[in-house]
Amino acid sequence: MRKWMLVLGMCSSLFMWDCHGDAPQQQDGQTQLDAGLEKHVQEISQEERVPETLHKEEIQEPPTPKIVPPPTLAWYHHQNVAGLWWPRVAFDKQGYVYYGSSARTSFTWDNFTFPGGCNSPFVLKLDGNGKLVWAAELSKCPSGGYLSLFLQGLYVMDSGEIVVIGRYHGTPTFGKTTLKESRQGPSATFVAKLNAQGKWLWAKGIQYEVDDTKVLHLDIEHHVGHHLVVDQQGNIYLGGEITHNRVVFDEKTYSRLGKRDLTLTKLSPDGKLLWFKQFAGKEYDTINSLQIDAKGEVYVLGSFSLDLRFGDQVLPVGSHGSGLFLAKCSAEGEWRWGKMLMTPASPYGKFFRLTSDGGFLFVGNVLSGAEFAGQTIKGEKYSHLFTVAKLDKDLKVMWRRDGSVKGEQNSALWLGNIAVDVLGNIYFAGTFQGEMSFGDDFVKRDKEQHAYILKLNTQKRWEWIKLFKQSWTGRVYIDQKQGVYYATPFCGDVNIDGISFTSNPELTDCRSQGADSFIAKFDQQTP
Repeated sequence: MRKWMLVLGMCSSLFMWDCHGDAPQQQDGQTQLDAGLEKHVQEISQEERVPETLHKEEIQEPPTPKIVPPPTLAWYHHQNVAGLWWPRVAFDKQGYVYYGSSARTSFTWDNFTFPGGCNSPFVLKLDGNGKLVWAAELSKCPSGGYLSLFLQGLYVMDSGEIVVIGRYHGTPTFGKTTLKESRQGPSATFVAKLNAQGKWLWAKGIQYEVDDTKVLHLDIEHHVGHHLVVDQQGNIYLGGEITHNRVVFDEKTYSRLGKRDLTLTKLSPDGKLLWFKQFAGKEYDTINSLQIDAKGEVYVLGSFSLDLRFGDQVLPVGSHGSGLFLAKCSAEGEWRWGKMLMTPASPYGKFFRLTSDGGFLFVGNVLSGAEFAGQTIKGEKYSHLFTVAKLDKDLKVMWRRDGSVKGEQNSALWLGNIAVDVLGNIYFAGTFQGEMSFGDDFVKRDKEQHAYILKLNTQKRWEWIKLFKQSWTGRVYIDQKQGVYYATPFCGDVNIDGISFTSNPELTDCRSQGADSFIAKFDQQTP
């Protein structure tokens, strides 16, 4: 087992509830990017179609349980910091690991020392054992000046080039490119690309304008770069929301349409703006997840509270007052369709993936009594529910597996993200407190909040669950060899497979000081 210890820094921002479909978590100044940024375009290989003669109850009937031991810890790296932003993990085709986040103070990883001094992003390339290959060039902290950057998205292309997104205050420099200053008022969004050796190729800034400084607190939550996908030609797509009055990109200005606009942005491989699309209802709307197919057509999963317009189509929310939609947009930025998936919508984690047969995989928190794709979700009183469902191209349920956490007091169930491996196995990470059950497969109980990683295999069986002491909702990532990676911020104590460590002693108040962080790799055991 390989183990490292290093020192990172912290930022001092207010932590708040997640409004983007992820679990409610303490966050450093804004909500995390929902959907995360493992490699977004993963297809499930072969799906077993359920005969049309089966009833819904039979669709949900679990096969004979075959629980295998959970994966074991291969290595971990505790950053020992105060103030790390939510870390991101991605992989290339050669099996290298890319680990990115932001930090304010110094830390060391093998022969690389992060200088610290301001909130600045970093990207590290690691081998499968966690050994450093290279560290990306960093935006230098100005002498006596102000700079604050937060990396929120990381995507590795087939060419080995890396796209990163995030937000900033101040005047950042990426290689030879210095972006326009954003000091007073709203923060700005950055999009940048590195080559396969970690050198900056280009960077772009997206600015925001507000007429009333009283609404600046809304900027903490929303900007156009919460979600990131890249198509096969290298075009870059961003999904997000704006509460600002105006967005300025490449000298073009776009005014807000509703109270909170949902936005889609397409950039060329060299960062040129190709199109910017807004769609909005009458209230506050949110993008939860973003995917792209081989044709460059974009699929958007999101929540809305009043009627929502997609071009000429209006999607009514109905009598429940909230809904979860799935919409499709062409590579040219024209809406194909928008459909209701669930009503009412849970305020917490909701994710989806495209499948190879043209359908969809949905994983998310759901509410008891909700109408989901023509089926009614049922749950006990005081229970927190989630479902994993395979949908066909018409959003009809082909199969569904449910889970729940129950307990009259202090029970909770949160989803952090989902991942799908090359064989089609499904993984998701989160935290729970109470009694977690998965049909007849297994039941886990704990009075304290614990983190979990859960696997649903291609036979739709709950194959294993990995539990460890950790109260923050992290994210799971799967490499091409089915290695399981988990990355998260944390405060307090952690215990994984008998190995314990504690967050940086400077962290006396995580809500104002930020968090420590660690990344861990687990090896799956053969059933």
